[in-house]
Amino acid sequence: MAKKWTKREIGLLKASYQVAEKLGMRVVLFTEGLSRRSRAQCLDQARRLGIQRKKSGGFGLQWRCRITEFEKYYIAGILDGEGYISTNYGNYLVGVAMTDKKLIRWLQQKLGGTFQLRKRRMGKNGWNRQEYAWKINGMKQVRSFLSVMLPYLRIKNVKAKQVIKEIDKKSL
Repeated sequence: MAKKWTKREIGLLKASYQVAEKLGMRVVLFTEGLSRRSRAQCLDQARRLGIQRKKSGGFGLQWRCRITEFEKYYIAGILDGEGYISTNYGNYLVGVAMTDKKLIRWLQQKLGGTFQLRKRRMGKNGWNRQEYAWKINGMKQVRSFLSVMLPYLRIKNVKAKQVIKEIDKKSL
């Protein structure tokens, strides 16, 4: 018989289940402290509690209304400093990778996208830290995100313009 769910576990499940991607859900739940629960247990408990996952790829007006002007500047600064804009063989990707889990989780809650737990990286000074990543991919999502963030970007402004032009050419 499975152990009873604690209030803490139920709270963690409610907070992380809604934004968890279908394939990456186990990683999200593991990083949130639900490592002793299987994916099936989490799905069953969420079903019993009536929690539903939010649809991914929600880069329409919903997320634009949720972020303030100040947050747009803040996100642009993070993207300029720690982020990347990538075009690989027709795949478009915008993301941020760093060791600060709270900031990556905040980006995912504000903007949607995917939360990833990456392998530990050995730094120059011997530190061994866990790396977390947030990313969005796909032509529509990347185009929508970059077009909103373009006025706020300073360093990656040129790359963002190039990607937007490239996506527009493919869309025609």
